[in-house]
Amino acid sequence: MGNLGMVTRGDTPERLDQLARDNGLTPLAWQGVRIFHDHLGKDWRPEEDVFNRALAVERAASIRSPYRELGRLVHVVARREGTT
Repeated sequence: MGNLGMVTRGDTPERLDQLARDNGLTPLAWQGVRIFHDHLGKDWRPEEDVFNRALAVERAASIRSPYRELGRLVHVVARREGTT
C-alpha cells in the first residue's frame, strides 16, 4: 500500500527500462525522487527560500549516482523513436 492509499508496484529502474525496450521504446536516464527531505514529513513547511534550496539539492542529486539510488521513488522516462 503506497502513501496515497493505493496498491502500488515495486519495480526497479532496470525492470522499467526493460519494460520500455520490450515495448519498442528507448529508455532515457531515470531520476531518484524524495532523496534527502522525505523524512521531514508532511508537516514540514519551510520558508520559500529554504524550500527552493531544498528543491535545488533534490534536483541535482536526482540524476547523479549514488544519490539517485537513495530515492524513495523513481521517475523513468522513455521515448518512442520517430519513423521516417
